[in-house]
Amino acid sequence: MNQELGEDMLRLIHQGMTEDNLKATIYYNNQCSNYLTSLVNSNSIITNYYYFFKYEDDKLIGFSEWRKLKNSLFLNNIYVDEKQQGKGIGKLLFEKGVSLCNKLGINNITLDVFLNSTKAHKWYQNMGFKEISQAYYYKIPMPNNITDEKNVHEDIFISNYPQAALLEKEFGFTIIQLGNESIGILNPYYFRINNLKILSNKAIMQKLSLFNSHRDLLFISEEKRLQGGAILKTKSYRLKLIL
Repeated sequence: MNQELGEDMLRLIHQGMTEDNLKATIYYNNQCSNYLTSLVNSNSIITNYYYFFKYEDDKLIGFSEWRKLKNSLFLNNIYVDEKQQGKGIGKLLFEKGVSLCNKLGINNITLDVFLNSTKAHKWYQNMGFKEISQAYYYKIPMPNNITDEKNVHEDIFISNYPQAALLEKEFGFTIIQLGNESIGILNPYYFRINNLKILSNKAIMQKLSLFNSHRDLLFISEEKRLQGGAILKTKSYRLKLIL
């Protein structure tokens, strides 16, 4: 499959997401189309990703992306061109996933949907999905002047820098390894961190600021409130359907 497919998939994703939601994902940068193309061209047995597409006059008008987890089939993405909605295309793409569940011997589907995606949320509820948890997306501003300190910590460094830099250039996102911490680079706006202990690790924070002082930190948590200047940007619902 050619590069245009990844670009068309990303176009549909951008149609269906708000700017703020896009910034909290890997899909903000246009280079992510290279990542999507690579996944589609890969063997599902290796990646655990599965795709279904809908075309009209050789133009992509919808797709669904599924990821096989240990005990569930996760609906990663399902998008239909805004001009083609209301024609049952989304339901058709979803039913492909249900058939895939039967083939793989899986009895449930899970997914995440953002708070302000009210139309999609209602669509899932009408199909029988139930909420099982919530996640809160917090923006934590990068501390000012952290790189002005006299002592630069040399015991912590990005151990996978060449590979990470190449992946960011190719796909628009990557993961860097700082000491024992894996930190995501989602796009020009955010480093994604997995735990708040990173904030008190002066060496790691200093290296992140040296890498890019204009990125803020994104932390996803089940906690409704965080202290220390964290700004709630959005939240998502984890939904589940038992087949």
